[in-house]
Amino acid sequence: MQNCYIRDNPESEVSLHEAEQLTEIIEIANTGSFSQAARNLYASQPSLSRSVKQLEEEVGFQIFERTSRGVIPTPRGKHLLDRARAISGECEDILADCQNQKCGFRNTLHVASMQCRITSYLPPSVLKYVGTNTNVIMLNCANYAEIFNLVSTIQVDYALIQVLSTYIQSIKLKLRTMDIEYHPISRHKIAALIGPRNPLWTLESVCTEQLNPYTILSWATSKQEAKYNYAEALGFIHTALGNLQTNNPKVFFQTIHETSSVGLLAMEPHRFPSMCEYDDLHLIPITDCEIYSETAWIKLRRIPLSDIAFDSLMSTIPVL
Repeated sequence: MQNCYIRDNPESEVSLHEAEQLTEIIEIANTGSFSQAARNLYASQPSLSRSVKQLEEEVGFQIFERTSRGVIPTPRGKHLLDRARAISGECEDILADCQNQKCGFRNTLHVASMQCRITSYLPPSVLKYVGTNTNVIMLNCANYAEIFNLVSTIQVDYALIQVLSTYIQSIKLKLRTMDIEYHPISRHKIAALIGPRNPLWTLESVCTEQLNPYTILSWATSKQEAKYNYAEALGFIHTALGNLQTNNPKVFFQTIHETSSVGLLAMEPHRFPSMCEYDDLHLIPITDCEIYSETAWIKLRRIPLSDIAFDSLMSTIPVL
């Protein structure tokens, strides 16, 4: 394979092949898995393993080690990853600046989120930029790995996520290894969303045992993230009549409205009507549920927020 080189001085050169290898090890570190990284990069696992082995031979040390918790970087590998992410981020900045100059944008704002409730509140916070010379890109991610990758490679200014209380510490630990800041915004207990076809519709509160005879609907962004959903956290996966997981808001609300199924949401009841077209769905407390969902914003530690990113974040936080 013939390498092309990018030179900024005779003593330093980075080939495009080596740049690809840096992208590969970043993805492996983000996912904690060679197989998942290969899928995300549209590559085969054997070819990815060979590429990493070749890079390890070139740098002279082992980059990753396999543990019961998955693939994690060695101490020297972590240092290499920090440098790789810095290089990747600088490349993204250069490309973004070139694109902005080409398109004539004075400001750019890139925001990512992973949960339907957060996404529903983002548009009002960016309406102020309509009619201005601003480029706003809002991304809705499929899973934590995708959103963490966007943040770590500086493809977004910041991201908004929701994390169940049972997983907050593990998510924070993951973000700390990626040098990503975690800033909590609000907490809301999980509540039951009930429609008029359910006998519990007239109640002001319920307990988990009362929900077991029904099909439970919860939000799941992907098969890999299913363990983070509300039904799993409350034990309904094993106790309820049935479980339905979807990432489609229309399916979620329509099913609750037209059947006796029960949905699980974590939000303030007075904010719910703005999310749904049905005015006869009731969001009621689950009295014996102590599990809550925490909304937070995250960003790469070494990159300060731009003025426009800070302004949009300050506009979004009050409604979350």
